[in-house]
Amino acid sequence: MRGGRDFVVSSHGRALRRAIAVPAVFLAGAAHAAPLFEITPSLSARYDSNVARASDEIAQKRGIKPADWLLSPSINIQLDKALGSQSIYFNGDVGYDLYARNHVLDRERILLDGGARLHFSRCAATADTSLDLHQSDLSEIVDAATAKNTENVRKIALDVQCGGPIGIIPFAGASRTWASNSSSERRFADYVTDQGQGGLAFAGPTFGELAVIAQVRTTDYPDRNGFGLTNHFHVFSIGGRYTRDVGSRLNASISLSRTKVDTAPGFPTFTGLTSNLNVSMVASDNLKLQANWTRSVDPVSLGFGDFAIDSRSSLDADYGLSPLLTLSAGAGTVHRQIEGESFFLVPQIQREQRLFAYARLSYARSARTNISLELRHERRRANPSSFNYDTTSVGLVVRMKF
Repeated sequence: MRGGRDFVVSSHGRALRRAIAVPAVFLAGAAHAAPLFEITPSLSARYDSNVARASDEIAQKRGIKPADWLLSPSINIQLDKALGSQSIYFNGDVGYDLYARNHVLDRERILLDGGARLHFSRCAATADTSLDLHQSDLSEIVDAATAKNTENVRKIALDVQCGGPIGIIPFAGASRTWASNSSSERRFADYVTDQGQGGLAFAGPTFGELAVIAQVRTTDYPDRNGFGLTNHFHVFSIGGRYTRDVGSRLNASISLSRTKVDTAPGFPTFTGLTSNLNVSMVASDNLKLQANWTRSVDPVSLGFGDFAIDSRSSLDADYGLSPLLTLSAGAGTVHRQIEGESFFLVPQIQREQRLFAYARLSYARSARTNISLELRHERRRANPSSFNYDTTSVGLVVRMKF
């Protein structure tokens, strides 16, 4: 079950694809926690009134029955271990989704992320690699083609910073992301993204952290040749980020960048502001709040467009009813404008706005066992309107740590 926070961060490509987000690379050399090794199996059961995430018309074109039950067993493994002054980490989540009516959507879910934190002289580096294999999120499919598709996203990244926790801190990083699709009808949406960034940060014990950051990113769609669509776009972004803790109860981070997007001659371009705002607050011993806002430029991983301009917001709250019971609730929006025209005579989204709200009650039976019950509602209004949908789901999740 995805909570509201996960939905906003990861529904469009998950954290692997946040290409314009300002990297917190200057935190790479922070102190590590005690050695960690945990195995957490879980089982979730959910009823969803519209798993197709589309109107009845589009659901029929995709061969999906809207209402369905979903059973999802999974296992999570976390490892974080110091090796002298260096350390390694790994987070793996493997599961399977089983549908009662839509067996075409039955699929494994594999999310693996691991790497090393390295220290040399006055510098620190983080080398990271990840793999994300899953059935495409149907709310992210922006055309009427088949829903059966395994999306495979791989990424490698290296970030380096030099200096201490206070003063001037130069940093740089680079990454490459590959996204591919199993369905032959969706190969035109495969892409490769190369990204580089660098800048200077200044950190002070009471001032917080201020960084100036420049980023360059190129995305290629290797299978679009001959389709009458652009097969690449280029992004340049320059801006800043400011982060500060106010006591032990409030943390705020804001980034703002001027971003320019170029494509092939005659295709759409974009010049404007991209941003990210995150505020976390411990309002009381029982209440925690978090607010997020993001505006970014992303590849259209499951559609015909050239690129998408995404604006996402969320507000989440956790309230401790007792030492064993926690009530969580949240709401948020996703607004997307897809740039680029298609010569295919099939329905496809040009603009969309999604709203969601959820409430979740969690029972911590012990330090190792957690049971949660979640109610969720989502609504999309799109152009064309054939992609509009409403859905309500209710789910139960049981987790155990070893």
